[in-house]
Amino acid sequence: TDVLRANAVILGSSVQNTNTHPAVQTWINRNWKLRDRTKLQWTIGAAFVTAGGISAGEEGTLQSLLHSMMIFGFIVLGGPSWESVFGASAITYEQPYSTHNDDDDSVSFFPTECQSTYLVHPVFLHKARGLGERVASVATVLHSAESSQF
Repeated sequence: TDVLRANAVILGSSVQNTNTHPAVQTWINRNWKLRDRTKLQWTIGAAFVTAGGISAGEEGTLQSLLHSMMIFGFIVLGGPSWESVFGASAITYEQPYSTHNDDDDSVSFFPTECQSTYLVHPVFLHKARGLGERVASVATVLHSAESSQF
């Protein structure tokens, strides 16, 4: 797969009942094999998740994704600050990060379309950009050093 040729991978999932989305876990299980561990041992890995609410499983899901990467030998990174130590997460439905009106019963708890003027609140986009920049910087340094040794 393309992952075997990548210098860095940032894996993402929505939170589903405090777990990685089943489709993401199935993809990991089908595409990553322990025999590939030596090919992945110099690959930088990181994770991001989206959750409907605060404390709705985002940290546990991030850790689960990172654990999967560690099993396959990835060098895992968190974000650039203590606020994103496990990676980037976004709250997409709960106040104050959503423009959904909690008094409006006509909107289901998990709407099929975004009820907000933005999909992801800017505070979470900032953390995601920081994670991406850190992953790119570390991968660049690691792989330029690796290629100069050979």
